[in-house]
Amino acid sequence: MAGAGAVAAAGLAAAGCGSRPAPSASAGQSLTPVSVQLTWLPQYQFAGYYVALKKGYYRQEGLNVTIHPGGPGISSISAVASGADTFGLASPDQILVARSHGAPFEAILTDFQHSPTAFMVHAGSGIRSPRDFVGKTVAVNLGGNTQIEYEAMLAATGVNPASIHQVPVQVSLTPFLTHRVNVWTVFVTDEPYLAEKAGQKIRLIYPRTYGIDFYQDVLFARRSTLRQEPQVARRFVAATVKGWMYAIHHPRATDHLLMQVNPKLTPGHLAYETRTTIPLIWDATTREHGFGYMDQARWNAIAQSLTRLKLLPGTAPAQGVYTDRFLPGPS
Repeated sequence: MAGAGAVAAAGLAAAGCGSRPAPSASAGQSLTPVSVQLTWLPQYQFAGYYVALKKGYYRQEGLNVTIHPGGPGISSISAVASGADTFGLASPDQILVARSHGAPFEAILTDFQHSPTAFMVHAGSGIRSPRDFVGKTVAVNLGGNTQIEYEAMLAATGVNPASIHQVPVQVSLTPFLTHRVNVWTVFVTDEPYLAEKAGQKIRLIYPRTYGIDFYQDVLFARRSTLRQEPQVARRFVAATVKGWMYAIHHPRATDHLLMQVNPKLTPGHLAYETRTTIPLIWDATTREHGFGYMDQARWNAIAQSLTRLKLLPGTAPAQGVYTDRFLPGPS
């Protein structure tokens, strides 16, 4: 994958950190409280939000933003549905399934144009496609959203899950490193770094090679929030996009900021995550249409994958699942 420097050279120099003048909050001016529920702990995956917070972009938009990190057992779907949080991040399949059950959600931005999900194998294993998973031991994030991409990829390639020995993914990579597990579900921004650091030669198999190209970390809210407080949504999105443009354009400074937020991050691992994340969030589509862009065809394709897996009823439409009216557009 292209590194951060290569991406910047490909056109970021022309991308500004904002798209319109922000209504700067003067001293004593009251700020509108807003909260957002993330899907995991602070890292580059959420850089735009932390940059916007720490550099004062949200305050410049008149917002007092609280960022809630994610973790095991924390559901952004529940947090937003209950009103505990104004905004949340979720995978597109989670949003579509929740809507099919009556949740009044609408997506307003996607951080990732392409999911970081992949399947890691040893370079000398001979495993080159999902069809080679047959008869092998595959570690799957059972119950997680990456399981949906895994099952959709198998369906797209005609592989019966029953022909595979599936085991749950663990925190430790030891079963993979010791060859007890043949295939390991990963984020390309994370576990490959650990495997390579352990001296392993690996190969990655991507769902999008087989037509499974999900968005990831989609920002959503209740429709009532977007209808009643459109300026709050517009300002939150504007500041977040500004934060992301800074994070893409200034990766080293952003990594330094994130290590202050989360001291458990290590420079080497974070630099790897940053370098491998940028091509997934800033590509030809976002350079043309602006950060966070989504389109109906992609949402339709994701919904069709879920329908094939019987996670959505055949009558569940993807229309109305997202809006682009809050996006600032190309920088």
